[in-house]
Amino acid sequence: MTKFIVFEGIDGCGKGTQILNAIDLLKDHTTLFVTKEPSTLKTGKLIKRLLKEQDDPKTNAELFTNLYTKDRKEHNKIILKQLNQGHTVICDRYYYSTIAYQQAQGDNIKKILKQSKKFLVPDLTLVIDIPAETAMQRLKARGKKKEKFEKQKFLEELRETYLKMPYYEKILDKNSDRKENIIIIDGNRKPEKVFEQIKEELKKL
Repeated sequence: MTKFIVFEGIDGCGKGTQILNAIDLLKDHTTLFVTKEPSTLKTGKLIKRLLKEQDDPKTNAELFTNLYTKDRKEHNKIILKQLNQGHTVICDRYYYSTIAYQQAQGDNIKKILKQSKKFLVPDLTLVIDIPAETAMQRLKARGKKKEKFEKQKFLEELRETYLKMPYYEKILDKNSDRKENIIIIDGNRKPEKVFEQIKEELKKL
């Protein structure tokens, strides 16, 4: 049976490592399609360029919401096609990132939630939670230039929103046949301990 699995969290939370762990666990049991947002499509490439060019995380909130939504519309077609072909899809970020990041930027949360309801619902969304201070230490250790959203105060706001995802889950599900499945994972542990919890959630699927 195919599944749509999403990994979420603030920058530096360890998503990349845990996605690789999930791939290693699942690859012998199902055909995998691994993707991410922003996508590699035209709008996704524009988003990536803007993230590198801009510095203030609070600017252009509505622009980014619109761009991510446009990119997601095209990306959803690819995800649905892969699922229909019998592949399990693992996605690094999805509309939960727009809920967190663009709300922290200052865009209207009701609008963002309304737009999010238009998209395919994952079977499982894993939000890896770590303190913003820890995230900044990890980002600094990478030695790369900081991108638009990689500022500690902004990451603290993002974390607060991600921890509220079970609340937003109820809003997304309300008055519809949707069924979100959002799990908060304690990422402030050794990677192998983090994956033990993730593995249990994957087994439930």
